Amino acid sequence: MSCHISSARAEFVFWSIFTPLVSLVTHLRRHSSFIPMAQSSIYLPPSVTQRLHQPLQPIAQLPHSNVLLGYLQPGRRCVVKSFRLRVNSESDHINIRRQLENAALQWKRANHPNVNKFIGLSGETPIPSVVTAYVERDIMGYLASSPTNNVSKFAMLYQVADALAYMHSQTPPILHTNITGSNVLVDSTGRALLTDIGIHDVLFPPGVRIPVSAGGLERRFVGPRLSPRTIGLPEFTPFVQVMTQRVPYAEIQTDTQVIVLMQTTLPMLPQGLNGHLRNLLLSCWAEPRERMPMHIIAASLRNLSEQARS
Repeated sequence: MSCHISSARAEFVFWSIFTPLVSLVTHLRRHSSFIPMAQSSIYLPPSVTQRLHQPLQPIAQLPHSNVLLGYLQPGRRCVVKSFRLRVNSESDHINIRRQLENAALQWKRANHPNVNKFIGLSGETPIPSVVTAYVERDIMGYLASSPTNNVSKFAMLYQVADALAYMHSQTPPILHTNITGSNVLVDSTGRALLTDIGIHDVLFPPGVRIPVSAGGLERRFVGPRLSPRTIGLPEFTPFVQVMTQRVPYAEIQTDTQVIVLMQTTLPMLPQGLNGHLRNLLLSCWAEPRERMPMHIIAASLRNLSEQARS
């Protein structure tokens, strides 16, 4: 009898502990404070994020995010990108958070000298902020403020293509999906750095057309005649932007006109292109199945850079 009572008491104690524990874990999984073990390495510890956010200085305001200057420690600047997304439910929050975590994991894998350093995610808000190394200018700002020639342009474009070729060679491949002049940074030594790897797909998942309301600039980087199944941003479209120092279709003022025109017409190409360079550029804007592999584009740009230098 006493043995039966002891067994029943032990079972009661077990369930009295286990049931609240299950409830606690379920609660944590539903809220942003819970970080699965697989993603824990991409989150910054609270001791860092609390210091990071005091204070933040605005750098830029984009259609779906704020770009802010923070400090990891005195004298060590970083960039904090916080998102402004319309979220209708807790499940939407969870889905966006998971997408952002997946993008961060891919970015962290991209270990290349021409990829901007991903520092971590700040989980202080329901949708985490992305923390990266601070670089003062993007490539368009650099070209506007620094005297450059084709040697410098080809060299930086080669660096971008080399980083993309490396990313594409990984298993599984790492895709950027939104290469524009604003996502290529240039550090104080003139080195080009890809940033925001995978972040575009958090805002616009694959297969979703970019709405006009999302900002006409992004529409200008989509190749012509893309079907709904292949719609996406070509991986090396900043070529036109860098060589002309203008966005594609810069001569067209309204976003609606751009969307209509780009169905059948390529953007205005830079003047004085030789045949090889022209074919290289056209390949970047072709249907995905017709584009040159990125390692061939990188090799071609390296040769062009060396020829321009000699």
